[in-house]
Amino acid sequence: MATIKYIIQSKSDAAPIYLRLSINKNLSLKRKTGLIINAKKWSSKTGLPKQNETANKNLISNLRGLRKSIHDSLNDANSKGIEINGDWLSYQIDLHFKRISDNNQSEL
Repeated sequence: MATIKYIIQSKSDAAPIYLRLSINKNLSLKRKTGLIINAKKWSSKTGLPKQNETANKNLISNLRGLRKSIHDSLNDANSKGIEINGDWLSYQIDLHFKRISDNNQSEL
């Protein structure tokens, strides 16, 4: 089963949040979500923002929604035989946050 984890790779005040999708031991993809957080407000133990501020709770909600969306899209793609790669993951992230419309899928 595929796993989705969130990570940050910076200690700055505006650290980008990455989504890591591990499909199997040979295929692990990582892409930026487009969301940022102060590294001091990130919990490396939970892989989510610390729940001490309202903004962080909203961010957690966004990240959980993205996780569900990616899992659903992954199951759909697997059933249709679509190749899962970095471009696919970036597309799904952008689609979830409505940065692009579903009409662009034919270009992939």
